[in-house]
Amino acid sequence: MLTEIREVSAISRLYQVYTLMKTSIMPRPRSPIQARVVLCSGLLSLLAGCTSGGTPQKPASAPAATHVSPPPPSGPTRTDFKIISKRLVKRCIAGGWINRWRASNPDVNAAKPKIFLSPFEDATGLDLDPEYLRSTLEQRMRRTQAFEMVSERSGCDFIGRGKLHRLAERGPKGERFSVYTATLALLDPNTEKVAYSCEATVRGEM
Repeated sequence: MLTEIREVSAISRLYQVYTLMKTSIMPRPRSPIQARVVLCSGLLSLLAGCTSGGTPQKPASAPAATHVSPPPPSGPTRTDFKIISKRLVKRCIAGGWINRWRASNPDVNAAKPKIFLSPFEDATGLDLDPEYLRSTLEQRMRRTQAFEMVSERSGCDFIGRGKLHRLAERGPKGERFSVYTATLALLDPNTEKVAYSCEATVRGEM
């Protein structure tokens, strides 16, 4: 409706220009060039009235929905498991027990103890799945070149049996945090007695 009104107004102005040209109120153009200028002015006025306000505005786009990430799971993270594995391997290599094992081994050519790493036991009470800790620890032990990791219990020199513990602590300002401790016991496969053990601790989230 607004566009139609503006079109009528522009046509009226053009008609007024034409009428003035024919009457004495507006001097007649003295040359064809002046006539063209007057006519072009009227046409421009007509076009301005037709185009202004006639283009429909695009509706404002709705704001993009923000993605809310779920909260991180409770318990130790994969970074915590990697730190525990690194510290466990360091503790397991230390102590000189590998040299004592070589000295007492009937096979003088045995350079690395064969270890079968069984699944870790979750003693945290958080219903964790410590399989990632076991696999990470096995990869680190294999990369040290100090152990020969085997996939079966038969024929191994030691059985690695691990357990993951959790202890709640408070910091100096009263903040609560968890201390996760992983223990690894190397058992004699024939007697099931502990031949060597090591542990590593890391501070994690509640």
